[in-house]
Amino acid sequence: RTLTTLFILFFSLLFDVILGAVDVLPMKYYLLVLIGTNLFVFLFTLVMNKRKFKLWFKIVATFFSFIFIFVFMVGCIYINKTYNFMDKIQAKDVVKENYYVVVNKEASYKDINSLKGKKIGTYDEKMEIYQKAIDALKGKVDVELVKYDSVVDMANDLIADEIDGIILSSYHNGVLEEEMQGFNDLTTTIDTIEVEVKNNARVEHAQVNVTNEPFSIYISGIDQYGDISVRSRSDVNMVMTVNPVTHEILLISIPRDYYVQLHGTTGSKDKLTHAGIYGVDMSITTLEDLFGINIDYYFRVNFTTLTNVVDTIGGIDVYSDKSFRPWTNQSLYINEGMVHMDGATALAFARERYTYFEGDRHRVQNQQDVLSAIIKKITSSTTLLTKYTSLLDQLSSSFETNINMKDITKIIKLQIDKMPTWTIKKFSVNGSDAMDITYSTGSQKLYVMIPNEETVLQAKNYILGMEAGKTLAELGLE
Repeated sequence: RTLTTLFILFFSLLFDVILGAVDVLPMKYYLLVLIGTNLFVFLFTLVMNKRKFKLWFKIVATFFSFIFIFVFMVGCIYINKTYNFMDKIQAKDVVKENYYVVVNKEASYKDINSLKGKKIGTYDEKMEIYQKAIDALKGKVDVELVKYDSVVDMANDLIADEIDGIILSSYHNGVLEEEMQGFNDLTTTIDTIEVEVKNNARVEHAQVNVTNEPFSIYISGIDQYGDISVRSRSDVNMVMTVNPVTHEILLISIPRDYYVQLHGTTGSKDKLTHAGIYGVDMSITTLEDLFGINIDYYFRVNFTTLTNVVDTIGGIDVYSDKSFRPWTNQSLYINEGMVHMDGATALAFARERYTYFEGDRHRVQNQQDVLSAIIKKITSSTTLLTKYTSLLDQLSSSFETNINMKDITKIIKLQIDKMPTWTIKKFSVNGSDAMDITYSTGSQKLYVMIPNEETVLQAKNYILGMEAGKTLAELGLE
């Protein structure tokens, strides 16, 4: 009896203290929890220590006391999980990359050792991670390196048997998949070199009161599954400006192939998607230069993030203006009209471009629609409360941000306290198709999109207007 009382007292106090430290509940709800837990402890102690209460009543009280102990323990575990989650989603300490040793499929080379003394093509990325991969290659086999100033030229020489093999990153392998149809069918990978270096791309925490000041978030969607620390292109690029007072959100999308000057570089411009391989800070500062704005926070997500989050919240409802079979997932078929999508379908829909005449321009629209549906699903119901810990589990390994714990709890408290309905408006910058050389891939011309300065200026004015406190209606975005 005394032991049970002490257990209840200990766990209730622990729960109250930890809940207060996390500060995730609005004060009115926290006080209710505080009063409820202490009232229960008082009543239980009173019942167990007064002889006037019958034995059966005390047995029932003891039964419920164990239920409350269990609730307190689970509550402490969930709160601790929140703290652990915050540690996991901050910028990772390392950046990882795979480098592939690739040969002509018709060649007789079967493993890395068979390339001893052979000519291996390489494109110098002028980065630490690249040099580490080259050192690892030399440690495995003695080869003659042939340097190229174009990744595509290097791949063409491999197919023409001008060189015996090439070493390229998974990033450049993705570029070749896009620019050289059939490259993977004509070649084979005989060795993979896994490399990691210290992550020096850190974005400082912003000094913004997220409950009463507008702020902007850069959303980067990378073209990878699994570990978020893998170096990758940024295939989804959005600036989300949030006004927590009017409960309005503006989504500005920028096509992945937008031809921009990477921050701090000279010479050739590059596709915006390629900024991602230099770190999220490069993407952020490049967009700040493009629009003349300040970006406060960032979210970096990958394919795994999207599929897991959509599945966890029970799917989303998105309108499709065409019926089609997605090129990234031929097992699916998306009908025209309002479609309830699971994670796999939402990902395929967000990645689709070949179905549409507008190509990447329409893909940007799809990405906005998917993100809008996720935000609405989480904020317009009890989803945030009922799926809270499940969302933490799904996001912890495939999500990265510089938003600190204090700001996240403020946003959660705002949503729980007022349960506002958020208004979301979307805008996409546009451009014209062209072919040009890029900073990160060398002298070979690739497809790029030349920015339409009128739409860039319009997006800039929308973002600055939102940050100045103007409503969407005042900006003409009703």
